[in-house]
Amino acid sequence: MEFKGFSDEELMFLTKQEKQEVLRLMEEISTSRSTLYIGKRLVQLRDILVPYGYFARCLEALKVVLRTAYGYMYGYRNAMSQLPEGAVEAMMDRKLVIVSARHSPSLGIYTEAIAKVPPPKTGTAATYSKWVDEMLAAKGPRMRSQRANRTARDPESILADCYRFIAKQARRLPAQTKTRTAFAKRLMGLMLTHFNLPEQEIAPIKIQDSFIDPQTRYLVAKVITRNTSAA
Repeated sequence: MEFKGFSDEELMFLTKQEKQEVLRLMEEISTSRSTLYIGKRLVQLRDILVPYGYFARCLEALKVVLRTAYGYMYGYRNAMSQLPEGAVEAMMDRKLVIVSARHSPSLGIYTEAIAKVPPPKTGTAATYSKWVDEMLAAKGPRMRSQRANRTARDPESILADCYRFIAKQARRLPAQTKTRTAFAKRLMGLMLTHFNLPEQEIAPIKIQDSFIDPQTRYLVAKVITRNTSAA
C-alpha cells in the first residue's frame, strides 16, 4: 500500500523482515476501524521504529496526530493491563471504543459494565464473544449526548482535558507578556464567576506530567524554565 509523500525506500535502514512488518502494520492501521486494534498495531510499530527516531515520520505518512496515536496506544495498553487478552480481542472484533484520559485506569463507557460482568480469566473466542454480549447488555443503551453531558466524571480527568485545551489555544496568543498576562487574569476571573467564588489570590501549582500533551511538552517545559529563571 502506498502513502502520499512516503516511499518504502525511506525504510532502507531496516532489515527486509522489519521493513515488511512496518509496511504491513501501516496498512492495517490505515484500514482498521477499531481503536483498540489500531492501538495494538501502533505499539508494535513504535517498538520497531523508536530506536531509529522514525516513528513520528510514519505517523505523518499515516496522517495520525501524535497525541491521537498515544491515546490509541494508551487505550490498548490500559485494556490489556486489566482484561484477559481474549476479552480485548473480542472487544476489537466488535470495534468497541475505549477512550480514557492518559494515566487513568478507566475503561471508558464500559467501565461500570465490565465491573458488573467481569470477563472470564480464560476461554475460547466464542467464550469471550458471549461475554461481550453479556457486558453490553449490562451496559444498557448508549446515552444521548444531553444526558451524557450531565453524567459525573472524575474531576482529575476533566481538569486534565481543560488544561490541555487551554494550553493548546494559548500557543496562538501574541508573544507579548502583557497580553498573555491579561488573558490569564481574565480567564481565571471568568472561572471564579462561573463557579460563583469570591475574589481571591490564586497561586501557581505544579503541572502534572500526565496533563501535558506530548506535542506541547517541550513548549511547556520552556515556559516553566523561563518563569523560574525570572523569579
